[in-house]
Amino acid sequence: MCFVRKKSPQEKAKWLEKKGDLYFAKGKFHRAYHCYHEAVELDDTLIPLYDKLIDLLKEQQEDWQEEHFAHSLFWEMRKKEAQDPMFKRIHARSEPESQEVIKLIKKMLEAPSPEGETKYVEDIISYHHQALYPLIDFILALKESGKKQK
Repeated sequence: MCFVRKKSPQEKAKWLEKKGDLYFAKGKFHRAYHCYHEAVELDDTLIPLYDKLIDLLKEQQEDWQEEHFAHSLFWEMRKKEAQDPMFKRIHARSEPESQEVIKLIKKMLEAPSPEGETKYVEDIISYHHQALYPLIDFILALKESGKKQK
């Protein structure tokens, strides 16, 4: 019986990066982009992958369209987040969903009854992971205001 060790996501990401490099060298930019994209989804700590994705988009400058700009900006933001997790909070604040959650938090705090609070809690929960950063920011703001009162 032969056992084959399953590759970790990090090993698969490195393999996909090398495969993408080969496609890039052959001028098959679309295939290289897909390899790099899949690799960064497996291991978002590989900073050079973000640069490769951005460079690939720049290779298509003669066909540069709004979507290329958006993708380039997206990869720049993800790169910053990988380099410094604080950027995740900053980027999350600019999302429209984050602003909606902040409004719901304020309404929840002003609710005159437990039933009203529950309604807003359920509305906040419906935003799933997008509600986390606004809630964390609110808790940290409470912490900061507590420090100022001392």
